[in-house]
Amino acid sequence: MVIDGVEAAVKETYDFKTTGIHKVRFYISNNGKFTSFYQLFYPCITLLSFRTSPYIDTSNVTNMNLMFQRCESLTSLKIGSSCNIDNVTDWYRFSINVPSGGIVYYPSGSEDLAAAWVEKINAKGSSGWTSEEY
Repeated sequence: MVIDGVEAAVKETYDFKTTGIHKVRFYISNNGKFTSFYQLFYPCITLLSFRTSPYIDTSNVTNMNLMFQRCESLTSLKIGSSCNIDNVTDWYRFSINVPSGGIVYYPSGSEDLAAAWVEKINAKGSSGWTSEEY
């Protein structure tokens, strides 16, 4: 499934009832203008991997509440160098049911960014997540 935008993602994931969705490639056409990923992939129980556009800008996002909360199959995230989470203040139940031992893949030079994602995933409900350069 390829999704363009946050509003489309919420609508698409709920409309499809997530049956059979295993991979999501996420693109944003209104890059940097959104502030919330609230419940973005909440119903995606079968989601295995999540990949962002390499240029997605999340610098204005403050809410990732319940973003991956029901993603009980998620084992990998592939983030771009602009997937900044420094301004996120609402992490409630961000990754509560995400399985342990997943990997955050990151581009060269983005080790600190990947470490921040791993820290949040492990602190908000999962454990054993690591990072690896792609």
